[in-house]
Amino acid sequence: MTNQAIFASASAASTPLTVDGQQIPFLFRKEIIHLPASLLIGKSVTYPIAKQGVEGPDANPPLSLLWDQCRRDGTFELLKARAGTINLEGTLGLYYEINKDNSGNFSYLVGVLMDADTTVPEGFTSLAIPESDVAVCWYKYHDGDDIWGVAHGTVVQYMAGQGYEGIPDTGWCSEFYPFGDGEYKAQTGWNVLGYMIAGRRK
Repeated sequence: MTNQAIFASASAASTPLTVDGQQIPFLFRKEIIHLPASLLIGKSVTYPIAKQGVEGPDANPPLSLLWDQCRRDGTFELLKARAGTINLEGTLGLYYEINKDNSGNFSYLVGVLMDADTTVPEGFTSLAIPESDVAVCWYKYHDGDDIWGVAHGTVVQYMAGQGYEGIPDTGWCSEFYPFGDGEYKAQTGWNVLGYMIAGRRK
């Protein structure tokens, strides 16, 4: 899975793909990839689950604020410049520790997926990602499109059709933005998103 191939697929797609016979808005590519043991390094927040996706003064701050912080403070550039292998050429926003120990909270980490033995810079958060197969659905969309109405559920449906299920305890899901997506958007007007869920054979 190279970014060049992803962008080429996005450009070539004229009609959304189907999952289980149903056409899915924005979907242009779907695949199962194998991910080696890795380390996601970046910045994280932890919020109450009950206050996520609601409106009002008690709602969690938007997760986009963490992305904005990482862009402003040079998080992505620093990680891209570090010695070591980047296992996925892009930035991830990963949900994990969802209601761990019945805490009622979830954590969200924005960063870059590196080799498992990469040294973590001071002031950064890291999360070990076990070796696993990962279901990925790729979407192209314009600003303002309701991509989140289909992103997660489509991957769950697709991976089930391929004989996979989520992984209890150590499972995770993530949004993924390939390096070069800004340039691609400037050229075509399209945003590109990969939504990923780690899976195992049923």
